[in-house]
Amino acid sequence: MKRFTNDGRNDQEGRELIPAHRNAEEEEALRLSFEGVAGARTLSRRQAIGLLGGSLAGASLLSLGLAVPAKAALPFGHGDKITLECLTGPANVHFFLDGRTAEGNVGLAPNTGGVFTGTRWEVIFVTSPSNDEIHLRCLGTTPGNRWLDGRTADGGVGLAPTTGGVFTGTFWQASLVTGNDITLKCLGRGVEGNRWLVGHPQDRTVGLAPQPGSQETKWRVRILPQ
Repeated sequence: MKRFTNDGRNDQEGRELIPAHRNAEEEEALRLSFEGVAGARTLSRRQAIGLLGGSLAGASLLSLGLAVPAKAALPFGHGDKITLECLTGPANVHFFLDGRTAEGNVGLAPNTGGVFTGTRWEVIFVTSPSNDEIHLRCLGTTPGNRWLDGRTADGGVGLAPTTGGVFTGTFWQASLVTGNDITLKCLGRGVEGNRWLVGHPQDRTVGLAPQPGSQETKWRVRILPQ
């Protein structure tokens, strides 16, 4: 029978000890790095990398134990039903993004009740590293096109029958301004042009602006009961 001694341990065994020690250090670095982001919550290495989008840059930051600033949360989640109010116009007068499914276009409605069922929208998050790309599906009761669609070629906005194929204008980047106020940037590919969703209370129309910043490009989100 072969006798085993400490001298019989091979190089492979020694090599296995080093990664194990390193992994323990990485886990501790991750815990410390995300302490400011997640409070008392402890994230696993897989969860932490997931929050950073799984990028090589993110993984490098994690291995160095560097904290990553938390991104401002959007005021809605996947599947939420919302209304979007344009933040401009006369005092005490409201204008809401309104999908007209029968005609396939959009405009501004004075309220969200009665016949204005197109003022209700469902938020659908798109799988992406940035976690701020969404589709907006009109919940109007009349059959027809439903997906908010920016047309960068002419600066128009309408409703598309689907989010696939040529309808790349149905992809929107939502950015928090403050509180429950956001801007929506059309991510349509192809023809370059205006991109920020803008309301025009004067004639109750909706279009695309060349840049954000004005009150007309800000939209106030209200979550509707499920």
